[in-house]
Amino acid sequence: MTMIDLYLKAGNQSAMTEALKTAGFSQDPDSGALYHPDAALDVIGTIYQPTGETMVIEGELVPVTAPVPGYHVNVRTRLAAMATALDAQRTYPETPVRVWA
Repeated sequence: MTMIDLYLKAGNQSAMTEALKTAGFSQDPDSGALYHPDAALDVIGTIYQPTGETMVIEGELVPVTAPVPGYHVNVRTRLAAMATALDAQRTYPETPVRVWA
């Protein structure tokens, strides 16, 4: 069976947690960690992108970055039903910030 890589975005961490739990993830009551026996979860949180501006820090020219709106996670699964359940949060980035190896 083929792996399905999902790049997900929600308005905030709470909204993402609720979407993942609705899709079948469980949450550890002590640590708050989300898990599923048939999926891998990569929590990214906030993504930063270059603004096109630069600034000098300690003599080095570095790009200025700004946060991209939303809360981001990646999920890898074989479950088509999970992918369907998370479709509302799914994005299709041309160049993902992080990918599965």
